[in-house]
Amino acid sequence: ADICNDAEHRGHSKLERMEEKSEEVARQAGERQRRRLLENAERSMKFVNAAEKLGNLERQAEYRKGLVQERLYEKAQQVEALKNLKGHFALQRRERNVRQAALRSLPVNLRSISPGPSHYVSPFHPSVLRPFESVSDALRDRSFFSGPANASTSVQLPSA
Repeated sequence: ADICNDAEHRGHSKLERMEEKSEEVARQAGERQRRRLLENAERSMKFVNAAEKLGNLERQAEYRKGLVQERLYEKAQQVEALKNLKGHFALQRRERNVRQAALRSLPVNLRSISPGPSHYVSPFHPSVLRPFESVSDALRDRSFFSGPANASTSVQLPSA
């Protein structure tokens, strides 16, 4: 009976060890499965984070691009305004130079030109621009009325 008990005892111990081993294998398989799921979840989170980061970078790039476009548009408007201002200043300078040149010029000698409506006196000549005290002073001043009646009637043609 001892031998049977001993064999039975060995059988039970083998069975217990086998059960322990099978439990250990099942536990290890469960642990491997849990690690695989965790790794897959981590990879998925990395992809999601990378996609979010890429989206953030794209939004930042679009925002910066918009700022640059606004600045560029503002600078273009400033350049256009400065060009217009430069043209305006150039026009003013030209007009001022013409006025000053007209005021500095010598009076026109009526005897050297043939009579015509635009050949008598420069409109900027001081004799034309001077104010009269009264209408009678203006009528008495014969130089004011230089016209075809007062000009010489002989016209000289240029010699060829």
